[in-house]
Amino acid sequence: MITSLPMMNEVIGNSLLDKFMKDLIIQILAMISEQERNESKRRQAQGIQVAKEKGIYKGRPVLYSPNAKDPQKRLVYYRVVELLEQGKSISTIAKEVGITRQTIYRIKNSK
Repeated sequence: MITSLPMMNEVIGNSLLDKFMKDLIIQILAMISEQERNESKRRQAQGIQVAKEKGIYKGRPVLYSPNAKDPQKRLVYYRVVELLEQGKSISTIAKEVGITRQTIYRIKNSK
């Protein structure tokens, strides 16, 4: 994209000045791009907040929970809870049930 700008292909004559000008243009474009991205994120967050207030936006449903849609994942959840109550280690539970340790930590912290 930068090479498509006519200014980037022109030579002023002084190599030091050429490099300075090109670096300056790149920094300005990067700053503008970052500001646009931040503004886009801010607008998205505002939209999500409004949707949450209206009850439209719920986010992604939790896969492993007592009210998960998939009955198989519900069984896995209850098995993990049972093994946690028995005092089994997180790694042991992860290997036995076939889910990641991070998922087990999420289940443990949500109870």
